[in-house]
Amino acid sequence: MLLSTTLLAWALQAPATPDAALAALDHAALTASMNELATGHPGLVQRVVLGTSREGREIGALRIALGDPAGRPAVLVVANIDGPQTFSSALALEHARRLCSDGAVRELLEDTTFWIVPRANPDGAEARFQAPLMERRNTGFGVDDDRDARNGEDAPADVDGDGVIAWMRWRDPEGTLVPDPADERALDEADRLRGETGGWRVAREAFDADGDGEVGEDAPRDAGVNRNFPAFFEEHTARAGRFPTDEPEARALCDFVLQHPEIALVLCYGELSNLAAEPKSVADDAPDTKRIPPRGLLESDAKLVKALGEKYRELVSEPALDAGLGDDGTFQAWAYDHRGLFVLAARPWALPLDAEPPKADAEPGDAAEDAAQAGTADEDADEDADDGKGERKAPERRVSDEAKRLRWIDAHDQGERFLAWKAFEHPTLGAVEIGGFAPYADVDPPAQDAARIADEHHAFLLAVAANVPRLEFESVTAREEGSGLLRVKAVLRNTGFLPYATRAALRSRTIRPARVELALPTGARRLGGPELVLVDELAGSGGRREFEWLVLGAAASDVRVSFESDHAGHAEAVPELAR
Repeated sequence: MLLSTTLLAWALQAPATPDAALAALDHAALTASMNELATGHPGLVQRVVLGTSREGREIGALRIALGDPAGRPAVLVVANIDGPQTFSSALALEHARRLCSDGAVRELLEDTTFWIVPRANPDGAEARFQAPLMERRNTGFGVDDDRDARNGEDAPADVDGDGVIAWMRWRDPEGTLVPDPADERALDEADRLRGETGGWRVAREAFDADGDGEVGEDAPRDAGVNRNFPAFFEEHTARAGRFPTDEPEARALCDFVLQHPEIALVLCYGELSNLAAEPKSVADDAPDTKRIPPRGLLESDAKLVKALGEKYRELVSEPALDAGLGDDGTFQAWAYDHRGLFVLAARPWALPLDAEPPKADAEPGDAAEDAAQAGTADEDADEDADDGKGERKAPERRVSDEAKRLRWIDAHDQGERFLAWKAFEHPTLGAVEIGGFAPYADVDPPAQDAARIADEHHAFLLAVAANVPRLEFESVTAREEGSGLLRVKAVLRNTGFLPYATRAALRSRTIRPARVELALPTGARRLGGPELVLVDELAGSGGRREFEWLVLGAAASDVRVSFESDHAGHAEAVPELAR
């Protein structure tokens, strides 16, 4: 069968959007757009290269800031670290365009740096623009998945020659799936407690190239970039790679974050989300297990992320839930657990699961019949719960997520997102059906929604940037005590919503403390108070810390009190003489 022209255009190029800026871009076009921003806004935008992917593509980033960015807080936006999430690249690039063109954010750019990495996984994303079309999750070295001493010999393939590598389903007595009664286009795990017997299998469209009875079980690429980070690395699994940061993209991101201590917060666009629902948390003092910290955000950090999540759900009208793939070996887990950064993860869009079920065509009835039905509703409920013999009936079968997604597709005239199952004679499996959800059906939003999603997420980005930790002197004063003595006092205050350091950073000691220092003129002496104070913790929303020194032989105008930090600002002040 041949793929329709409409579907091929949708799949290979992404649906045309009212805002062309949000169209999917291949690597060359994305690089050109980043260069255009840098050359068009000198002094504001700088393009840098983080590294090179395994297939030789540059991993680019944009730094957007006014003036000298040293010491001021930075927000890092990382998109498309999961290969199929190409819309997130367009979203991140749109953030950069708006930051450059919106005069209303100029003040923000004078005290905040934005680092934007639109495409952290260029090799995985490039599959979006190649044929045959398939969502490509893994990019790294392959392994011998089926242990037959051959590597990558049985990959997914375009069996029916329609230009898309979709899905196959077929009857198999050993299969564990059944058609969902709510929508037989969807398959679901058989519920044996309800007496269901499986009889179907599903797999990515493929041949049995090695003749072992399995199809597409040994792909040439196995490791996923966003499973190759050190935090909770999955030992001896193909998707995690050979060892942490073996994938060049993972190594480049780690190196970049470690080389830029000004980063105060990370916003990731991909398959994970800790904003659409309350994040999992553990107690701040939860004990380690075999020297490994427990999973989940520490409670103090989780409360702050929860508050930002509430802001996210206030601004984003259709927040997409986490894809449910776990965070083992992900950049998000590493940036929080190992680096101690605030990490916010958002899934820009996914097929909704909350569409209303279709209503059956009701036969017209008279008022008496309607009243009778209403009057027996409670009796029906009782009969459902009890069959009259004291035995309870099984509850109604749940509707599978696949069937829920199909409801939304049908209700919103998005038929291109699902390929109707078509009979096909497979060379080794025999009778199969090929179809299922089209590649990127769960990634690219409808054309009419793309601009709204960009507006909402940009508003959230600006809100996040306004909440990072920011230190400033609330006051610096001096009082003459007589006999040449001067008492100097300073109050350091955190005006940001977020604390100076996460609880995770305090646990791992990965954030350098702020340094408060007293500088005196030649000949003056410090009689009391430390010359240098390290501040490793300062609460957000007005957290304060007071410092005091006793100085001999210096006028107030000759004294300097300063603080500096890697990610929350720096300042120097001359004490104001108190009368």
